[in-house]
Amino acid sequence: MAFTLLSPNIPNKEDARVLITLPNLFKSFIQHEPVTRSDYKQCKMQSCNWLAQRLQLSNQATQKLEAGDFTWFAAVYMPSAPSNRFRIVSDWTNLIFYYDDLFDNGALKADPIRTQATVERLFAAVDGTITPADPCTPGLDYVDKVQAAHDDFWSRFRALASPTQRKHYHRTMVKFLRGAVQQVQDCSQEYGRSLNEIMERRRDSVGMDPCFAMICFAYDLELPDEVFEHRTIGEIEALCCEIGGLQNDVVSYRKEESEDVNHNILAVCRLQGMQTQEAHDFVGKLIDIRLERMIDLMSNLPYWGNTVDEQVEIYVAAIKNMIAANVHWSFRSQRYFGTRNEEVRKTRIIDLMVDPPYMKRALGNIAWKTTRHTSFVQNYDA
Repeated sequence: MAFTLLSPNIPNKEDARVLITLPNLFKSFIQHEPVTRSDYKQCKMQSCNWLAQRLQLSNQATQKLEAGDFTWFAAVYMPSAPSNRFRIVSDWTNLIFYYDDLFDNGALKADPIRTQATVERLFAAVDGTITPADPCTPGLDYVDKVQAAHDDFWSRFRALASPTQRKHYHRTMVKFLRGAVQQVQDCSQEYGRSLNEIMERRRDSVGMDPCFAMICFAYDLELPDEVFEHRTIGEIEALCCEIGGLQNDVVSYRKEESEDVNHNILAVCRLQGMQTQEAHDFVGKLIDIRLERMIDLMSNLPYWGNTVDEQVEIYVAAIKNMIAANVHWSFRSQRYFGTRNEEVRKTRIIDLMVDPPYMKRALGNIAWKTTRHTSFVQNYDA
């Protein structure tokens, strides 16, 4: 899990880098400073200690985990959840970033066979058909230790969660990991994705769907299936995933381009002929369109009756908080911009590679040359 620091100087031609302006991510309700939990620091310390022990992280790796500040993200979108439940959510939130990194730029990035086995192993634990692993078992590699950490989380989650909440977690993890498996298959095959395809992939693989299950668990919500099956709620959830994925791709692109990650939507835009600034401006517009639609939907929620409506309000408010938390956390954590978060947030200026590795590789790919087209934007369903 690399932490890429920005160069303090303006790049020159020899550096093969270019300055660009990030889209303004602090718009609408996101611009307001979020409210967080009073026990955030305590929960963060406990969760970091738990995960560092489960993964047997070095001191340096533990410091990076702490700098990631993942608990803060969860503390913003569920500021009033009971402490005993939030602690479990905090552990899961720290873990899921490491789990997701396995597919993005880690050991599973281009290994579809082990990816499938890893996913099947997780659901075998969730379904109760295997004994949870001990992280101290000899011969476990890093992927095995991540799996064992999830086993530990699941045993505590299952003890408190209702059958409905367990079912919701299973359903959302299926969606998330389905997207992750597809992403790994695409990367292993050097598959060139269209924008419509990447949006569909990222909607699943961004990892926000399971956060919806965490909301229900943290607040002990018992929402009936008819709520989740309603078109409005479904669209709000889908928009949250799309907005979150687009936000993540904007802030993580600088880190990922040096890691040769080509499933970032900005990389897809570059591969389809856009210049670096043009791609960022385009993605910024996609975010704005979705924010406007989400605000409209949240202002016109359907009715199910007082008891259900009260729970729906809590659920939808947490989703809204999650979108804001994602941006604020990205400029608080040192995951993307190192120690220069405030500077980047203020100026929105960063330096990027003119020709990242994925572009150089694509330039030598005849198939890419023949499929690249100028009607890319017109053919995309915004």
